[in-house]
Amino acid sequence: MRFTILVLACLFGSGLSNGEITIDALFQNAMEQIGHVSHKESIKALEEIISKDRDYAPAYSELAKLHLLDQTVNGRQRAMRRIQQAISSDPNNAEYRLTRGKIWWAQSFRFRALKQFKDVTEKHLDNTGVLNSLGMFWVYDFLSQKDRRAPLKEMDMGSRVRHYRLMAMRPRIKDFKTFGQESKQEAVQILRKSIQLDATNQHPYYLLGILYFEDEDWYAFQTLMQDLYAQYPDDKNALLFCGLAAYQIGEFNDSHEYYQRALDLMSAEERELLESIDLLVPQEDHASRDTTQTIDALLEREMFWKRQDPLYLSNFNERKMEHFGRIAYSNLRFRRFSDDVEGWQTDM
Repeated sequence: MRFTILVLACLFGSGLSNGEITIDALFQNAMEQIGHVSHKESIKALEEIISKDRDYAPAYSELAKLHLLDQTVNGRQRAMRRIQQAISSDPNNAEYRLTRGKIWWAQSFRFRALKQFKDVTEKHLDNTGVLNSLGMFWVYDFLSQKDRRAPLKEMDMGSRVRHYRLMAMRPRIKDFKTFGQESKQEAVQILRKSIQLDATNQHPYYLLGILYFEDEDWYAFQTLMQDLYAQYPDDKNALLFCGLAAYQIGEFNDSHEYYQRALDLMSAEERELLESIDLLVPQEDHASRDTTQTIDALLEREMFWKRQDPLYLSNFNERKMEHFGRIAYSNLRFRRFSDDVEGWQTDM
């Protein structure tokens, strides 16, 4: 923080005649400090800039993004106030309106967000950020329809007498999955376009991956993850999701190889999370739940997996592969796209 204040003081004390250039220099410095100083210090630096120029839209926009990262109700409200001020200062800026749509999304005002995304898309057809946000809406709309169930009753048409048919109403569950097909088509079209425009952007791959996996379109899921792997051959997530895809279509040896390569690229903390058996063993099995890296603990965990392996017909532990698949799925399905947090690190 002292370093930031010293830089600000030097910039103001340099005697630059053009006030706008000074504000731009301050803003550039504040942006360079984000990620290197605390969240609060970044906010304070941007607030300092606004105190010097009340109409400086870029500072309002960045403040909105920082407040959105709070993941709190108050944080989202502060973010909305700041982005509205940015839009007031620069009404034609597509990036600011996209940020407002993301804030509405975070506030669960989904249809306001949809309208905002559509409005920006009409004027900026090739903006991948907007396309990804619009695609995200349709993916989650598909998921809401897919998971929706409603109890209802239907007549027992086996009886010829109408009175008895009415009395013999049979309960059943109505599935709304077919109603989500339109949302699926919208999502595929939009996210495919985003990938066409920028094949290196990972977000549309992840969103499409969620869609294909939940729709049980395994071969489309595998092709998509192979495309992601082609762009990022040394990315642990690309390898993890390729392993998940291979497992779903029965290519178990390939799946095992992908998982092993993903493990090699993970940090010690990530490996421990992937190989953890806390959710699989009973509370009283203290030895198996021991997460230390002692020889005894490692042997006990290895014995746990060996006890689960059904027939020893493969060179890898089949139950362990299933477990890796569950973790890989959770990492994909529950990823937080607003700040790119891994699915297994969220509380969704």
